[in-house]
Amino acid sequence: DQGYIRFTPEVFQSQEAAFLVPDSEKSFSLGLRLQNRVHALALTAAPPAVPPAKALATHADGDTLEIFLFGARREKGLVILDLGVRSLVTSGAEIQPEPQFVLEAGGEDVAYDEDATEALAHRPPTPFVIPPKGFARFELAYATEAAPAGLRYRGYRSEGRLAVTGLK
Repeated sequence: DQGYIRFTPEVFQSQEAAFLVPDSEKSFSLGLRLQNRVHALALTAAPPAVPPAKALATHADGDTLEIFLFGARREKGLVILDLGVRSLVTSGAEIQPEPQFVLEAGGEDVAYDEDATEALAHRPPTPFVIPPKGFARFELAYATEAAPAGLRYRGYRSEGRLAVTGLK
């Protein structure tokens, strides 16, 4: 009753909406109106347990999170990383992009560019909280002309480095 729920179909997000239904019902579908058409989606299938794409690099942050690097590209003086985070805990996890995701480029540490990231179509959710046992895919933008070597992740239980290859 507070407005619209926005789902981005290009990015797997695991967003949720709750409905009150009778206990006797066993099969559910959701109707979505897109412009002038209504589409029915079956809801009785189990949601995917793993990210829907193969990652180029991964890091397990102990028993709390898994970090995925799906790709990297250059765009208008930015290095844009396509990332994913999966929560392994039942409490969910709050992500802090600036201290947790640091790009190594040209022998220097580069913090993500908040304004450039906010302008992306697949920016991180706000607030940046991964639901319990949930998954979020997002992009972070870094302002650098240097060739990226890796993404350093500083986590809850560990630190890791995901190699960023293919960009000059």
